[in-house]
Amino acid sequence: MADIEGNKTFHYRIGPKGKLLDKQLFVEQGSDGMTLAEQGNVYLTGQGVTIYSPAGQRIAHLNVPAAWTANLCFGGKDMRTLFVTASEAVFTVPMCVRGVR
Repeated sequence: MADIEGNKTFHYRIGPKGKLLDKQLFVEQGSDGMTLAEQGNVYLTGQGVTIYSPAGQRIAHLNVPAAWTANLCFGGKDMRTLFVTASEAVFTVPMCVRGVR
């Protein structure tokens, strides 16, 4: 769960009946939107797209030619296209990894 105002993203364990348990800091970056790749990497928006490993280590950053990136998701026939909504346009990025549904 991202706290854009607090500039932090947290992860939780999902308990019975969907209750969120064991709140832990994932990364010191908030986000407007996020998505996951098949390896468990987390993609966060803001100034471009920042990619974190499941352990919270920053592994890559995708520059996006826009002032702000708001949301993103994997899609396309093979789930290997990253769609990024930004302040000026929607961008598509072909990826070597698949997103999760």
